[in-house]
Amino acid sequence: MNIPFCEKYRSTSVNEILDHKNIIKTFKNLISQKKFINSIFFGQPGTGKTSLITSCAKEIYGDKFKVMVLELNGSDDRGIGTIRNIISDFAEYNQIFSKGSKLIILDEADSMTYDAQFALKRIMENYSKTTKFCLVCNYIYKIIPHLQSRCFIFRFPNITPKFIKEKLMFISKKEKINYTSEGLNVLINISEGDMRKSINLLHSLSLTTTIINKDNIYKYTGYILDGTIDELIDILIHLEFKEAFYKIKKIIKKNKICFIDFISNIYKFIDKLNLNNKQISEFINNIAEIEYNLLNNASFDIQLGALIASFFKLRYIK
Repeated sequence: MNIPFCEKYRSTSVNEILDHKNIIKTFKNLISQKKFINSIFFGQPGTGKTSLITSCAKEIYGDKFKVMVLELNGSDDRGIGTIRNIISDFAEYNQIFSKGSKLIILDEADSMTYDAQFALKRIMENYSKTTKFCLVCNYIYKIIPHLQSRCFIFRFPNITPKFIKEKLMFISKKEKINYTSEGLNVLINISEGDMRKSINLLHSLSLTTTIINKDNIYKYTGYILDGTIDELIDILIHLEFKEAFYKIKKIIKKNKICFIDFISNIYKFIDKLNLNNKQISEFINNIAEIEYNLLNNASFDIQLGALIASFFKLRYIK
């Protein structure tokens, strides 16, 4: 069976977790005391939040993990019914043959409705002596203050590039994947600190090419070469509206570029535009609006026109 690399090589113990040394130190102390605390893990995807809490739970509970731990995904089980039924029942149920507090892990907790979060607050209060909670989320501001005040909050920053490269090299060696150092660096750059994304890219490329290098990465993943972005920006700066529109459309079609990927990456090249503060403010606001519209299935042609128009506006802002 072809198991995804991100699952096959998921960390199974706290010692295997890369980066986040201070957070790991805290949880190693908890493991030594055989206890948990109510906590919130937040940060960008692929930074090891779920891996850490499940690894800790397995070390504390051992073969009683399935009895003592309830894992739920907030994006699937996001309503108040789940809180009142599944979570409440698990918290209330007495573990006759097991000592210590039970643990409830709520992944993607920021997808839960506000009513569900308020119901969860009451359960945390009622069963504080027998059940601990770990809420895992990307956006802490989506968690109500009443829950935040009852938890220790841990922020997971993006994974340091050297640790991502270390993991990719380890997997490549295990799977006998040929790669170049430059190729791995490109994967790391594309993943932007997301370990899971980098591993998934490595897996997909290993199925389609014989070597992971820069050319194959851009060829098979559809990501945009920096040179292509430079070319598009040069067109936006120097050509008139109609000519720019058709040239950019031709390049996008020829290179099979995802337009939203171009919009998402254009901010990285903003220093090449030599803009003043007023121009930058206007430009970022326009790009944000275009990206929002594209994510909501707006017309490609209209948003391309809006992008060209935003560059024209910069010429008249002093």
